[in-house]
Amino acid sequence: MDPTKKFANDKTTGSESLLSFDELPKWLQSNAYIQKGYRRPQNSWSGCVRSLYKYLHNETVNIHSHLWGAIVFLFLLFQRWCSPSNHETVTWHDPAGFGVFLAAAVFCMGASALFHTANCHSPMVSGDLAAFADRY
Repeated sequence: MDPTKKFANDKTTGSESLLSFDELPKWLQSNAYIQKGYRRPQNSWSGCVRSLYKYLHNETVNIHSHLWGAIVFLFLLFQRWCSPSNHETVTWHDPAGFGVFLAAAVFCMGASALFHTANCHSPMVSGDLAAFADRY
């Protein structure tokens, strides 16, 4: 049986489902300085999403800080888009510049949250995410 599927079929929950660095499959071993708290390979998108709120792991703060950051920047982008400025000196360049900045912040934070959430999915998804991160 594929080791990834073996981990994904294991029904342990919470902190019992965390692995140490030595227990990880090779494709998840990227930082030997972080010794414990790794999520098991999930082999499903729903498993990756459930890991956001079911238990604490070594990516929890990273995922949530970027996910909530993306949501805040998205809110600011829509707020900026929907409310015209009352200042006389504002030209179209000002809201356009802020719009580009806020859209880039949403993309950056959202892509990071997606990467860290789905990195435990499977070797193929992890590799695709790493290739995407290297490109951008």
